[in-house]
Amino acid sequence: MTPLAQLLEILVLLLLLKGVLGYAFREKTLPLVIGAMILIVRCAMLFILPEDYTYLIWRSILFPAAAMPFFFKGRWEINLAAGICMMQMIWNLYTFNMGCWIVAVKGDVIRVELPICYYLGALECLAVLGVLRLILGKKREGIFLHVELLNVWMFVPFLVCIWGINHTGWSFGDNSMGNLGELIQGKNAIRDGFLGVLILFIFILTCCMQSQRREVKRLLLLNQKCLAEQTEQYSRQGLMDEELRKFRHDYRKHIRALQEIAEGTDMERIRGYLNQIAGENIKYESVFLTSHLVADAILNRYGDACRKQQMTMRVEGKFPKNLHISEVDLCVILTNGLQNAFEAANLCEEEGEVSVKVGNRENFVTISIRNSTLHKPQRWGDGLATTKHDKKNHGIGTRNMTAAAQKNGGMVEWILEEEGYVTTNILLRGQSKAE
Repeated sequence: MTPLAQLLEILVLLLLLKGVLGYAFREKTLPLVIGAMILIVRCAMLFILPEDYTYLIWRSILFPAAAMPFFFKGRWEINLAAGICMMQMIWNLYTFNMGCWIVAVKGDVIRVELPICYYLGALECLAVLGVLRLILGKKREGIFLHVELLNVWMFVPFLVCIWGINHTGWSFGDNSMGNLGELIQGKNAIRDGFLGVLILFIFILTCCMQSQRREVKRLLLLNQKCLAEQTEQYSRQGLMDEELRKFRHDYRKHIRALQEIAEGTDMERIRGYLNQIAGENIKYESVFLTSHLVADAILNRYGDACRKQQMTMRVEGKFPKNLHISEVDLCVILTNGLQNAFEAANLCEEEGEVSVKVGNRENFVTISIRNSTLHKPQRWGDGLATTKHDKKNHGIGTRNMTAAAQKNGGMVEWILEEEGYVTTNILLRGQSKAE
């Protein structure tokens, strides 16, 4: 194992985790130092320990992969498992290249350059990852979210299978069958290389199917939630219509009664009658109307929650007709944004405040959610860090908001104000160009 091979391995892992899977580098110095120390120790082994093949494959696979969780954010076990899988594939391609070389020289293994076979394996991985980096482009953030939700035990069958293929105990120098025996080993190596790539393809396909199944389940739940909120909003509007019909039914009676009282110019009776009408209990609270059924349902649900907690909530503006964004994505954005705003404002010692402003600017829709907060939140990447203790299962909402906005040609930004307020600014594509 040469320094060049170690450098190629590190480049492969960096391109995999950063360029393809969308991992972000850590900001703290200590983890980066620990990761660098692991790589330095592994490099020192090159000059200290003997070149034993069995130990060599363990060193080449585990050490580079073990350093990566210290360089990148995210679940360390997924990071480590992905790194080990990538290192296994380098060895698998190394075996394939070696088999091709043996076949090419007709079993004359003396002419086979093993380091070059390994270099080629690493370069082949770099080429494939580079192509994936170009194809995936801006989808890396979504890929990162799906990878982080994977079950780490899914990697175990792949690792066991690929390890069994790579760890075959190659040995050259047994001349009992001459070059024919070495030629057979070369052909077997080519077969094992193809088999390893096939196993990798099956593994990636399995991960994609699980992610799609999870995404379909999530979309189904969101659709059900949107439907329930629409039903609630229809019921709310039905109650409003009922109250309006009652008012119209009694309106003429009140006017006629006032006319009769006014004929006698008894102002005291008129004042008393008006006070009696004004003092009647209104059976239904005021509602927010923004010209969008799903948005109205979400806003009124959190408006009711604010009133129950004796908090103030204000809504201004309306959505344009024929809004381009899907109801599911709008539900993701508004629900997560208002939930975070409500929870933060509810923790305030004084009366909490939540305000929502909807605006239309050229071909874009702007949504501004401003809320009071007791503790100033901290940034995490482009979003906000969760304040909940269970950080593993929380903090995903802000990333889902960003992903939904980017999917619809927009963005989300958070402004941390000094006077104890947080503003979430959301920009979305308004209408399609055809409209």
